[in-house]
Amino acid sequence: MQIGKTNWFTKFTECLLVAVAVLNTASMVFEFLPKTLLAKLGDDFDNIFFICEYSIALLFGIGYSIFWHRKEKRFPETSGKKHAWFIGIIRYWLAFEISTYGFAKILGTQFHTPGYRKDMLLREANGFTLTWYYYGYSYALAVIIACTQIGGSILLLFRRTVLAGTIILLPVLINIL
Repeated sequence: MQIGKTNWFTKFTECLLVAVAVLNTASMVFEFLPKTLLAKLGDDFDNIFFICEYSIALLFGIGYSIFWHRKEKRFPETSGKKHAWFIGIIRYWLAFEISTYGFAKILGTQFHTPGYRKDMLLREANGFTLTWYYYGYSYALAVIIACTQIGGSILLLFRRTVLAGTIILLPVLINIL
């Protein structure tokens, strides 16, 4: 795969997203730790870990993109392979993350309104609570959104269907924003 030279910012973006993907996936190990160990680590552990994780990703993004950009000037033929690998990692990570939320909707762990919120008066509810209640009101709506997320994620896995997956996921992700 031969592609033209790219600018530094494109390399930085790819490196940053790859670092976030790898660190985010690796941090899933913490979800399997016993609650007693997490309690010993303290309440601030999540915040500290978040800051460290994204600081490492930012440093990797800056450092490796500078190294890559300089190396591309001497050996331009290897840059295409790096782009392909990085784009592949980013695609698979996005497919995994988006499909996880899709399965959470089907299993009822997302869009679920707790009983104590259902008992509150509407004038006491804030915008977030009202929106969450609205989406959780219809299980059929949750399944439609979930199937769209899972289907689009599956399409992201294959190079020939990336564009179709992106087009399917775009409205869902814009709605989330």
